[in-house]
Amino acid sequence: MCFQCGFLHRDIKPPNFAIGREEDNTNHTIYILDFGLCRRYRTMEKDLRYMREKAAFRGTTRYASIGALEMKEQSRRDDVEAWWYMILEWMIGQLPWKHCRVRCLKKILAESKRDALFRVRIEQKLKCTNNNFVSSQI
Repeated sequence: MCFQCGFLHRDIKPPNFAIGREEDNTNHTIYILDFGLCRRYRTMEKDLRYMREKAAFRGTTRYASIGALEMKEQSRRDDVEAWWYMILEWMIGQLPWKHCRVRCLKKILAESKRDALFRVRIEQKLKCTNNNFVSSQI
């Protein structure tokens, strides 16, 4: 991610990733795109910035972390959580909350993601993958 440079991306989603081209011999390189919502999480002196109590929502609701949906300051953890939702969508075809309407999506999504039954449903859908990997990630 952008962490080594001291930035959070805050809009992790499939359209913001690209794979290199075979002609350029970069076909094993993954590029991160669209840094319009990035925010520095470290000061120039490499100290962590103070967390704001409340922050405006940044990102795409479908892939946003629970904290982002609750209007909390985002951290590296939120970028990783959004990345996990993106990977999960690729693995199972669609996210369980795909058809939620945008008006009420933030509240419903935060509750759904926290729901213990939701975690059980994901584990059931991922039975075709390596169980050790799934168990350690959920």
